[in-house]
Amino acid sequence: MKREPRKRRHVTVRLNAPEQTPGTPEAPTRGHVDIRSRALLVIVNVKEWSAQVTAEDLRDQLVFDNGIQDAELIRATKSVLPKESLAKLRTAANKITSTFKRWSMPWGNVWSTRILAATAYPDARKEIMDAITEYDALVISELESIGASGQSRYAEAKERAKTLLGGAYRETDYPTLDQVKTRFRASFRTMSIPDGADIRVDLSRDIIDQIRAEEKQFAQDAVTAAMDTLYDEMAAMIERLTAALDEEVVDPQVKVAALQAELQTILATPGALTPEKLAAFETELTEIQNGKKATAIREDLFKSVARFASRVPQLNITGDSRLEALAKKLETLVTTNSAADVRNSVPLKADVKAQAEEILEQVADLY
Repeated sequence: MKREPRKRRHVTVRLNAPEQTPGTPEAPTRGHVDIRSRALLVIVNVKEWSAQVTAEDLRDQLVFDNGIQDAELIRATKSVLPKESLAKLRTAANKITSTFKRWSMPWGNVWSTRILAATAYPDARKEIMDAITEYDALVISELESIGASGQSRYAEAKERAKTLLGGAYRETDYPTLDQVKTRFRASFRTMSIPDGADIRVDLSRDIIDQIRAEEKQFAQDAVTAAMDTLYDEMAAMIERLTAALDEEVVDPQVKVAALQAELQTILATPGALTPEKLAAFETELTEIQNGKKATAIREDLFKSVARFASRVPQLNITGDSRLEALAKKLETLVTTNSAADVRNSVPLKADVKAQAEEILEQVADLY
């Protein structure tokens, strides 16, 4: 089931909360959100270095040896760090950004700044900082720690490069260790959502009012876009589930027999079976026999849906209680029914599919 195209829902953001009676917090209402009391901005910057340097000497040699007319068409580079170290550092950097994105929602078009629900902040900060600490430790272990030779591992890499590159080695290609370390850094900081109240520049009242209006409009658009992203992700996850539940229950052995029959039909036509087709048949047959293509109703799909649904409250920056209720309903649906049971029971599969489609319709009503 596909959801109908929707009109963009607009969220009215109140940047300055009205005074309230102590002990009676305002309940969030549809389209009217005191966002500064519910969320804050988080800025995570991750610096990486490709460790590639331009080898102009090698390029010039290539141009001369091959009679190349335009040297600008040729680019020669050298890697100044071991690929194993770079792979480890890249994995650690990716962990920071993926953790950051998992806890937060987009804020405008600035990839390094995202909006985070205040209730999720303590856990999010701990997990992101743990990933940053891991990254920093890896920079030290891969570059600064002392190797078997008594030198830093970066110095050892340079010594190996002298042997491997021979006459192409240039000491000037290698930054100092301190310079390299600055190219692998990560940082975390927070800030409140700007409300345009603290504008101290010497401008006319009309211009200041315009700046404040623009600030408020940006916040409204950013919050709306962030929640749209969350609604879209939830709807897409449910659509993945219903698409899998649309699959006809077929015994894997029946699938294998059908595939073999198709192969026999092709074999009956001279020249129809190319090496590529044969390889494709063999791959698909192996995957079916190993259970990889036996069904789309898999346990890992149910687990993915459950994980996403459990994350909705921490991403719900506007406190939409209806969305959280639907997420809980979705999580219950895929945790109380196993993929195996659904796969092997036509009535249960139909019931789970109907419930999933009902949740999808209710999510669409939130837009």
